[in-house]
Amino acid sequence: MEVIGESIKVPVTIIRGGTSKGIFIKKEFLPSDTALRDKLILGIFGSPDKRQIDGLGGADPLTSKLAIISSSSIKGVDVNYTFAQVEIDKPVVDYSLTCGNLLAGAAVFAINKGMVEVKEPLTEVAIFDTNVKKKSKVKVRVKNGKALVEGNLHIDGVEGTGSKIELEFLRPEGPITGKLFPFGKTSFLLGNGINVTVGDAGVLACFMKASDIGLKGDEGPKEIDSNFLLLNKVKKIKAEILTALNMVKNKEEAFKKYPNLPKFVFISKPKDFYSPINGKLVKKSEIELLARVITDGKLHKAFPVTSGIATAVATCIPGTILAEVIGNSIKKEEFIEKEKRIRIGHPSGVMEVRINLRKQKNNWLVEKAVVGRTARIIMDGIAYVPLSKLKR
Repeated sequence: MEVIGESIKVPVTIIRGGTSKGIFIKKEFLPSDTALRDKLILGIFGSPDKRQIDGLGGADPLTSKLAIISSSSIKGVDVNYTFAQVEIDKPVVDYSLTCGNLLAGAAVFAINKGMVEVKEPLTEVAIFDTNVKKKSKVKVRVKNGKALVEGNLHIDGVEGTGSKIELEFLRPEGPITGKLFPFGKTSFLLGNGINVTVGDAGVLACFMKASDIGLKGDEGPKEIDSNFLLLNKVKKIKAEILTALNMVKNKEEAFKKYPNLPKFVFISKPKDFYSPINGKLVKKSEIELLARVITDGKLHKAFPVTSGIATAVATCIPGTILAEVIGNSIKKEEFIEKEKRIRIGHPSGVMEVRINLRKQKNNWLVEKAVVGRTARIIMDGIAYVPLSKLKR
């Protein structure tokens, strides 16, 4: 670490990846001591403070994100990617999950920083996600040795268009628990009588019908974030699931150890709706299902890529509540080789996920999940963190 006066100097890059924005740092610029590293990260973001006024965080879960990038020694992998959700009003750096949106930014970062061999017009970056121990291939269009910015792909949740980046998640099932359905069944009743599907593909997610928890399915942040009865119910379900999976010993540990797991996804049948974020009309013919995600006690203003993978996979498998809701299940004896397209209606519009799924004996295997994103570097610069923040 380089010290300038009373501050530590850290080279950082801010990248908008998909519908998220994060701070990207090369691993070599961070301390190897994990406690010291996390204090430095909190100082960079300005946490804990609900406004993050004394740092680079944007006071929103979608912008309080970190990506640590390093060259990889793994055969067939270009770079390692470590994601952290930096809590806004708590001194917590959470490494328990990953971010698919920032994965697009990781590929752009690797290309523009000269960490991979660039091939025009398309460079494929092989990335190992250290959080979930999974590999991905990210295809980025390049020109003159740098990732293209301009293009014609629009993703709902981001203004304008950009150059298409294709994220290909390889064997995304079981990143958190090691199993696609960690409870060994596609749906079951919770202690409170609500029927749920708990799946683990891309991320650990708990699915339930919006109507079962008192929602219409097309709500926005105003209705969800102020619904304390709902949020408290979600907290209880969170503790119940994590305890039953033996991931924690009690509810206090659940909130402390896994502030962002599982994701809670409320689903309902397709219907016309106006986006509560941008007013866009989404017609029911444009989606397979309507969904909303709660993470860390707030409604996600778009849809996390990893939650999109979990949703798309569970939608195609018989016996899940998602298949029941949309009336679209796969016959048990069918061997799936064709790519399936699932379009999810979310608060900002629509997300499309393509998956390759097949049945092997009694198990479902997800060969890959593909999502289109855009990303661009917003700035390169230096973050200064007062030395006093490392002594707290």
